[in-house]
Amino acid sequence: YMAIGDDDQCIYEWRGANPSFILNFEKNYGAKVYTISDNFRSCAQQILPANAVIAHNKRRYPKFLSLTRGFGGSTQILAQKDEWEIAKHIAGEIADRIAAGQSTREMAVLIRLYSQTAHLEAAFMEKNIPYEIVGAPEFYKRDELLPLFQYLSFAFAEAEIAESGFPEDPKQIKKYHEMFANIVNKPRRYISRDIVDGAQRMSRQTRRSVIDVLKHQKEVLPKRVQQQVDDFCETIRLLLLRLKRPAHKTLGWLVEQIEYESHLIRISGQMEIGQSRVQTVKALIEFAKMKNLRCGEFLAHLREITIQPIPNPENLPPVKMLTIYKSKGLEWQTVFVPGSSEGTAPFVVSEDKSDEVAKIAHVEAERRLFYVAMTRAKANLFLYYSAEKNISPFLDEAKTPSLLTQIDKLAKEVAAAPDFRRESEQIEFIERLGQLRLDRFFTRWSNALHPLRNHWHSDFQRWQMHIRDAEAAEAAYREALTQYQSDHEKVERQVRKFEKNIRESGILIHKFKSAYYPVKIGQTIQFEVMDDGGVIGVSGSGMVGMVDFDEMPRFDRAAVIWERSAVIIGRILSDTQVEARFSTLAFDNTHLQSKVSGWRKPSPPKDALRRFLNPNFRRGLITIFGK
Repeated sequence: YMAIGDDDQCIYEWRGANPSFILNFEKNYGAKVYTISDNFRSCAQQILPANAVIAHNKRRYPKFLSLTRGFGGSTQILAQKDEWEIAKHIAGEIADRIAAGQSTREMAVLIRLYSQTAHLEAAFMEKNIPYEIVGAPEFYKRDELLPLFQYLSFAFAEAEIAESGFPEDPKQIKKYHEMFANIVNKPRRYISRDIVDGAQRMSRQTRRSVIDVLKHQKEVLPKRVQQQVDDFCETIRLLLLRLKRPAHKTLGWLVEQIEYESHLIRISGQMEIGQSRVQTVKALIEFAKMKNLRCGEFLAHLREITIQPIPNPENLPPVKMLTIYKSKGLEWQTVFVPGSSEGTAPFVVSEDKSDEVAKIAHVEAERRLFYVAMTRAKANLFLYYSAEKNISPFLDEAKTPSLLTQIDKLAKEVAAAPDFRRESEQIEFIERLGQLRLDRFFTRWSNALHPLRNHWHSDFQRWQMHIRDAEAAEAAYREALTQYQSDHEKVERQVRKFEKNIRESGILIHKFKSAYYPVKIGQTIQFEVMDDGGVIGVSGSGMVGMVDFDEMPRFDRAAVIWERSAVIIGRILSDTQVEARFSTLAFDNTHLQSKVSGWRKPSPPKDALRRFLNPNFRRGLITIFGK
């Protein structure tokens, strides 16, 4: 039997998948693992950055995708002002490619969240680019947004009734009552169907607004419902006052007033689904802010773009917008990934940081998802992030911008069959080959390095000699370093012993006859150093006397930083002499180290020699010469 899978593409954990199933398969079933690394889809500009990104996952098989198609593609990381500018850039790029003859079937936009389509749809409409959102309705038809539109529309209907009276048209009345029924329990207010039906019936019979009916019949309602009815009526009253304001401000207020975000999370079942719906609501408010229309104008604009189809005289297939989850196993010539930003890649579901293990697992799952997105492109990959946010940590930690520069440089060098004049240029080229792990490509799939192999044959012999010299120098250094570390430990022990002897030594102070205040046991003495090297003891009352080094022949006076040290008087030996012990002792480490041997650390081989030991250099040599 055979099981096939890729732990790096395990992205459906929310429905039971887990990378451990593959990682533990060998152990659980006594299986033999065969790594199929050759990638026949993408170019170096996609494969190598993707390898660098996924390598930061710890819980995975250590493997790399191997290049087979060469350097014919491109990956661009683009920062735009905001999400709207990103959407316009994507639409513009697609329009240019359509004009150049590229099929819309060969292009796709991969999103992390459906909320990202708001600006994209608007930008595509402006450019008359047909599109299809796979797995979800168009942005303005989504369930989480419809109640907000209906709140606004219902408020306008209430305003119309207040100004012009109850409508005559039965269809208009029916629509008005349906809007009321749709919003009265969003969020849940537990106002029963009977109450809703009764309010609608009374509204038709008396030709009054349902809000007016609810207010007048509130007293006959069960007490547990009266507060909810009051809350709903008050929300509509306040909303009426805000209808002439900019739509984004009114929508933002409404979402907060009815605690709509909490409602969406509560009814969603899974936290990520709830957060995604919340992001959709936030995207709507951002889109409204970008349009800068008042509420009525904004609703009219939404009606226009949802009713009016995109002109498509050439009958082009729609460009697909789909989540990364739905893109697995698919491929396109050109792939656009908006949201390559911190906060979206990875998408932060919760701010709870208490469970570190769960947090790491979530980030690794998000990294796998981003890796899948990067490996959908056959030739062209566009990664976008907003200047309002940081670039995705996945791209940052993999040093992707720098890596792409290295890839482009190597591609040009290989294409030009370089004739380097300096050895340093040759070495940089070889290290670049090794760093990018292209040995399998150039030995199995490309003969582009064959001219170099022949041209650099004599250089190869010299480099082999350099490697042997570097290995010998490194071995000698390691041996000397080991000996130094052993000697260093001995030296440290000697220094500690030396310090201990000084710390425990008694200090004799010869008192000045002119000292006015008597010296007491327990008194603290500090020191000052004279120009001639003599050390004076000073108490809080004044000068006490000189340290009597003549009576301490074995004491190393230079080992102590006297100005930063202090003693406490322990004994009064005579009228002219006292003994003290250190309470604060500052050592002159340089002096102490000079008292013992073996302190000099060996120097490593020079960098110019050590670079021949660089694993990337060795791997690059093998890539060129195969040995």
